[in-house]
Amino acid sequence: GSTDGLGIAERYMIAMLDVPVAAKRLSCMEFKSQFKQRYADIVKMISDVETACDDVKMSAGLKMVLKAILKVGNQMNDGKSQGFRMDTLLKLPTAKAFDKKTTILQYVIMVLGRNDTSALNFPEQLKGVKGAARVTMESIGSEISSLEKDLKQSLQALEVVSLEKAEGGMDGGKELVDAGRKIESLQLRRSTLHTKYSGVITY
Repeated sequence: GSTDGLGIAERYMIAMLDVPVAAKRLSCMEFKSQFKQRYADIVKMISDVETACDDVKMSAGLKMVLKAILKVGNQMNDGKSQGFRMDTLLKLPTAKAFDKKTTILQYVIMVLGRNDTSALNFPEQLKGVKGAARVTMESIGSEISSLEKDLKQSLQALEVVSLEKAEGGMDGGKELVDAGRKIESLQLRRSTLHTKYSGVITY
């Protein structure tokens, strides 16, 4: 009979009953509608980390600050260490210097203030680090893998619809092929980024 008295949700379900492999169609449509934004988000994540890597390598101020920390550490420990562990940096605000009152961080700032105040402006040279601090190499890989998985499912859905010779067919083959190419480009950028990131860690 007439469906005019039914609610919107019920009328929708009745209409969908006649659509072949509806679930797979909807899954594919969802992927296509979300792909552009998901792709853009991953590109931004990669760009943020790339910028941060460049900032760290290029910052003369950071190099001077780390050098000062090493020098102060050697003075305190009466040693000639060539380097220090990165987690040592987290102890600088609490560890006490020679007078047992001033923290090592305050002493380092004092030393830099006497010798070269420009080094204290190093955060200005590391503006890209803040955005990258919310990103991990693992999260980039995970997002790309998720895109690949969803693309594969969408291609399978498209194949099923074609095999079913479903009425009205289903568009999107070209879009999915283009999405595949873009995902490949993301993988390439991720590989390049990993090399750059590893280089900064070594540096």
